[in-house]
Amino acid sequence: MSRTESRRIHVLGSLVPSPWFVGAIVLFAFVSGAVASTLSAQHRSVSATEACNLLGPLPLRLDGCDLTGAKLNRIDLRAAHLRGADLSGADLQHRDLRGVDLAGSTLLGARFDGAQLSGGLLVGTRAAGASFTGACLRGADLTAADLHGAVFSAADLGGATGLTAAQRSEIAPVAAIGDNANTNPRPIWSRPDSSPCDR
Repeated sequence: MSRTESRRIHVLGSLVPSPWFVGAIVLFAFVSGAVASTLSAQHRSVSATEACNLLGPLPLRLDGCDLTGAKLNRIDLRAAHLRGADLSGADLQHRDLRGVDLAGSTLLGARFDGAQLSGGLLVGTRAAGASFTGACLRGADLTAADLHGAVFSAADLGGATGLTAAQRSEIAPVAAIGDNANTNPRPIWSRPDSSPCDR
């Protein structure tokens, strides 16, 4: 073997990536694909390469993202930042959204049935027609939220703040509301200890 051939082989050998580097690329591709596939909407998928960077550290930051109609399954949304996001028609039923920041978000027709939204920040949200049936909204801040036509049947809004007098009067007949939500004289749940917040 000549000296030139020997040098060529040495150079080519140095271009072969190490096994750990290949493993890291495969893992990244797998995680990216898993995240992208969990953000499936009815007729489209939100990919990880779109405007939202889903692989950041927790809590998840999806501020300003278009997640219209998305089903955010198997994604940890506790204390997630979704400020100004569009979640119209999104399916977030039975999700753990404690401490989520939805300030200024659009939630038109979104489904939060049975979701845990305690301590959530829903300031200035547009939630007309959204469903919060059986949801836990204890301590949530609903200041300046548009709740026209939103459904709160059997929801727990104990300690929730920011509701107008008109919103309180509309919600009170069907949900537990106020500082003493669990002592509401009108039975909301089948048992006094069966609040959605106790699940």
